[in-house]
Amino acid sequence: MWLYTLRHLSLTGISKSSQFAGSKWLPRVTKAFRHRTYINSPRDVVIYEHKKSTAFNKLLTLVGVGQWFVTGYMSLVMFQSMPAFFSWIPIDESEKRKEGSTRLPLADWKYRAGFSLFVIGTSTAMLVTICVLSLRSVTSITLMKNSSNVLINTITPVGTPFKTITPITEVSAIQQRTTQAGNIPLKLKSHRFHFLVDKSGHFLQPTLFDRTVGISRNFGQVKK
Repeated sequence: MWLYTLRHLSLTGISKSSQFAGSKWLPRVTKAFRHRTYINSPRDVVIYEHKKSTAFNKLLTLVGVGQWFVTGYMSLVMFQSMPAFFSWIPIDESEKRKEGSTRLPLADWKYRAGFSLFVIGTSTAMLVTICVLSLRSVTSITLMKNSSNVLINTITPVGTPFKTITPITEVSAIQQRTTQAGNIPLKLKSHRFHFLVDKSGHFLQPTLFDRTVGISRNFGQVKK
């Protein structure tokens, strides 16, 4: 067991006259145990914020739902009236054509059902992808006061806030903040899919970000 404290982390954007001025308001990152990080701060500290992502995700979800309804209607029409537009597509046995009709014969129901399921399946996969992206697009990151936890805010597909609270030591940055990539993927232990931090957002406390959630960690089993 060992202990160290970072007493003078630079707090970008906080002036001397702000409510955080003075050493008693400076958050301290303390490692009281080998595999645990403790934030010694009298209040929650927001280290990242991206307000524009909320409106964008709402619009993206609206587009996803809209395309799902449109393709759902198209798949229904396709099942009811898809013709055998290729010679290798068998004709429906119940199809009765009028003499002199130039309309293509109706395709066999198996082919109509197959094409319809493919269309609605692809559209559903797109909708699910958009919903997952919305749940994993980070709107803000907050270090919780006097604890070892971090609060990651995202939004649900319907636009309501979704909060994920996890220990700081269970967050691993796949890439560093200083890289040229547009997003910083964050891997959370026991969570599927990466959380995406858009670098076009505002890093209110870049030093705290780099020393807490911006660290690459190995979630392998710890040897005792």
